[in-house]
Amino acid sequence: MRDTRRTSSWWSARLGVALLSVLLSVLLTGLLAGCVSGDGATVVPTFASLPSPTPIESPCGISQQPPGSTARLGDLDFLGISISNLSYPAVALPASTPRAPLQVDTPVSNNVFSGQSQRLAHALRVNPVLGGHGSGLLFSVCNASGTASHIIQGVSVRIAALTAPSGTLSAWKACDTAYSTQQPQGGGGCGGYGYLDETMGVAFGAGASAGDAANATQVSSGKADDGPSQAGPLPVTLAPHQSLSFDVQVAKPATSGTYTFALGLRADGKAPAWLPALAPIVYLPASQVLAFTGAACATPAMKSHIPAASNPTSFYICPAS
Repeated sequence: MRDTRRTSSWWSARLGVALLSVLLSVLLTGLLAGCVSGDGATVVPTFASLPSPTPIESPCGISQQPPGSTARLGDLDFLGISISNLSYPAVALPASTPRAPLQVDTPVSNNVFSGQSQRLAHALRVNPVLGGHGSGLLFSVCNASGTASHIIQGVSVRIAALTAPSGTLSAWKACDTAYSTQQPQGGGGCGGYGYLDETMGVAFGAGASAGDAANATQVSSGKADDGPSQAGPLPVTLAPHQSLSFDVQVAKPATSGTYTFALGLRADGKAPAWLPALAPIVYLPASQVLAFTGAACATPAMKSHIPAASNPTSFYICPAS
């Protein structure tokens, strides 16, 4: 820890190639997205209304807030409310995507969620793995009071919205590299690791629906990248200008659909204070996902539709089946 007034630093994942912060613009309001299968069936996920992030000047000595939504509730500032890019989601493709080479703006699928794509800037995340260090739903809480302490008791998760999908969704495989004539084998992929002060876990039972909430259980009390966490497991008393970072791991729901989760913090013996909703997540079985990959573009049938080498380099993904 940098000083005795803080129990944490912001989470800082040791990112591998092209794994950057979670995209701010996926939190825009009122977006709709869908994907089409070969038989014409369409998946049309519904987005919840999400607030635009508003910067908060935190008094906890944090030099840079991680991207994400923010909220101020009483003395407590909530920052970096986001879905970790270390969850390695696939990228939902537009509804009009044919079974043919698709040009993309970036050589690695994970880059889409860090703002390195215009074509797929508002893509949904598909089948993320919200488990493992730093790969869940993230936020940090700062006690902005200069005089009062607050007891942080627990975290809750609510299904803010749930839409049942139908048909097959086309998606760019998680961590996959795109094809280019100059570099057919691609490069990069998955990587990275991160610790936060408090790691929590939650699972929703079969038949869970919109509005259902569950209290998360403590998985571990970890450490931030700049040293061991001195907070210990919950409950934790946050003195003035102290902060805690949270990684909330959500088990894959038993029911397929488009989920919008909201995080809640339980403090001072009160009911959960609910934070702004996160970006929607699509969970589908593999049989309902038509995977696009860079490697699939190396087949003669697909290569015949890809232009010759270009400057700057052009990247493509193709249906794997």
